[in-house]
Amino acid sequence: MEHSIKITTKVKTYELVKANRDVNGNPRYIISFIALGLEKYETSKEIKQCGLKKYRGKLFGGGFIFQSHNPQRRIELIEEILKIKPDENNKKSQRPRKGKASR
Repeated sequence: MEHSIKITTKVKTYELVKANRDVNGNPRYIISFIALGLEKYETSKEIKQCGLKKYRGKLFGGGFIFQSHNPQRRIELIEEILKIKPDENNKKSQRPRKGKASR
């Protein structure tokens, strides 16, 4: 169950954790609420509209679960509904390293 996959869109890269299939055999995935840019771990009208449900299992703290045969398209739909913008934290900072001084 702890198999993770990376989905890259035009906005950013997401890491999804593959969950057990549902009773009908459909694949399910878990995504962190932090990866979605949400400040609080709570549901809203927009979250429900995306097809996300709170994940209440022990494996993952603070995530949403969704069922999809095409996770790439589902993530793009989530980005459209939640209006997710590119993450500026992905850029590496240009600070000098600690330790040896450059000469």
